[in-house]
This record gives sequence, structure tokens and C-alpha cells, in this order.
Amino acid sequence: MKLEEPPNATINPESKDEIIAGLEQVLEKLAYWTGCVDLANPACKVRHGWFGWLNARDWFEMVGMHSRHHLRKKAKLDEKLAEAGIR
Repeated sequence: MKLEEPPNATINPESKDEIIAGLEQVLEKLAYWTGCVDLANPACKVRHGWFGWLNARDWFEMVGMHSRHHLRKKAKLDEKLAEAGIR
């Protein structure tokens, strides 16, 4: 599903090494928050524009879903590149 999103100021990495470093930072942050998320009051929620009211555990679990979404998109792109003889 494609959601309408406002433009942002994200700067794309310029090399594979930058991508790897960024992913390593994400893994470090996830490891930290894994220990913290269960301490949050589950009754405290913030509204997500698509999924409704979510607590800290819900938001944290969305990270995996979001990552799988991007991996599926990458697999489709890789397939298209292979079909075109680019990869």
C-alpha cells in the first residue's frame, strides 16, 4: 500500500558503507529500546495516521513490519533489474 507522505529532508547515503553503518546504528538503537519499551505504560498511546492508537509496544513492533515492507520492495526491484539484465 502506498500512503501519501509529505516531502522530507532525508539525505540518501552515497555508498554501501554508509548504508551498512546506518543499519548498524538502527540495530544498536533497537537493542537499547528493546529493554525500555516494556517499561512504558501500555495505556499511554499515540495516534498513528493509518493504524490508529498505538502504545509503545505496538510502535516498536511496527519497526519489524516496516523493515519487512522495505525488504519486499527491494526484492521486487532486484527482480526487475535482473529481468532487464542490469544486475
